[in-house]
Amino acid sequence: MKTLKKLIISIFIALFTITLVACGEEPSTPKAVTGIRLDTENVKKEYIVGEAFTSAGIKVFAVYDDNSEKEVQNYSLISNDFNTNQVGEYDIVIKYSNSGNLYELSYKVNVIEDPNKVKLTDITINTESVKVSYVLGEDFDSTGLVVTANYSDNTNKEVTNYSIDSSSFDKDRIGTYRILVSYSEDGISDVKVFNVSVKDILSTTNYLIGIEVSPRNEYFLVGSDYSSANVVVLAVYSDGSKVDVTSKANINSSKYNKDAVGVYEIIIDYQETYGSGEHAITIYWDSFYFARVVTSLPEGGE
Repeated sequence: MKTLKKLIISIFIALFTITLVACGEEPSTPKAVTGIRLDTENVKKEYIVGEAFTSAGIKVFAVYDDNSEKEVQNYSLISNDFNTNQVGEYDIVIKYSNSGNLYELSYKVNVIEDPNKVKLTDITINTESVKVSYVLGEDFDSTGLVVTANYSDNTNKEVTNYSIDSSSFDKDRIGTYRILVSYSEDGISDVKVFNVSVKDILSTTNYLIGIEVSPRNEYFLVGSDYSSANVVVLAVYSDGSKVDVTSKANINSSKYNKDAVGVYEIIIDYQETYGSGEHAITIYWDSFYFARVVTSLPEGGE
């Protein structure tokens, strides 16, 4: 009896299986993920400097081996590369893991300057009060320089935090040198240049070219000490001017002999120094006049 019952059950199972095959139905198998797809149509992709990143609106779909799709939420979004303070293009990475497989896609966003932001356009410099002509040995001096920053809204302002590059300047060599003035603001820079020159000091100075001494002859009675009271020394300069420098001149009367009638040479010398240090130039001039020792003074003499 039990054997018959088992036989009937086996026949029933066999008939059921045949029926399924005859109807074209097979046991179903799970679908496999083959990739992901991103929908970023409604995602913010352009940011003004300073704006915070947002992924609002993004949709991530798992794509299956039968080409079907299903939106998923358990993805990872990586925006570490994004810098809201730096203009540029950045990749936003989406990662999705399924059954031990990792799928990855990215989309791009841009950080741009605020189109309405007032920006530096350039600078202007005013060197009217700046020393631009130097003599050998003088240090460069930017005192008096005025730097003005100009902006995109046609405004401007004087600035002081500019930089000066005077590295080409050589105070010990005659020549013309370029001085660079630079200014930066919010990543925008501009540079302007002005020239200065280093010259021999005599090319920039009214300098000594000689001396004049008067009188040319002077009389003294035998036994009288020499006196320079009547001597006048004039310095003559390159511009033709003359200056009384008697008090600064050196008068050498060492050859004078009050006890012997005769003609004695009185040496007069005068010098001026221009510049300082190793580049100083001293100009020296000497002249003379005659002191005559006599037994009687000529008419009109003392």
